[in-house]
Amino acid sequence: MWNLFGSKKGPAGRQPRAAVEIPVNFRMVSEYSWNIGKTSNISKTGALLRSVQRLGPSTPVELEFVAPAVFGDDAGQLIACLGKVVRTAPPPANDRRATMAVQFSKMEIVRKQGEW
Repeated sequence: MWNLFGSKKGPAGRQPRAAVEIPVNFRMVSEYSWNIGKTSNISKTGALLRSVQRLGPSTPVELEFVAPAVFGDDAGQLIACLGKVVRTAPPPANDRRATMAVQFSKMEIVRKQGEW
């Protein structure tokens, strides 16, 4: 398990975000099936997601994604997270994908590269 609230903080006291688009599977904690989205930016404390499926603020969520290069030594690992939606924005007129900001509360490596 990672220390999600390490010492290097950006604006508003949060980890610096990397503008990286990666696919992410997410769902409400109580749901069985996964939704598909893509990050707009990500850090070890949260992510900004875009998806057709929109969840409301304070919704507890699970996420799975392959860690991008900005995660350093953990890049390429399958990551599982618990968190909650902290804010949402409706999709722009020319797009069906809404925006959701998710704050991570727990994160762990599910499988290491080579195990899957």
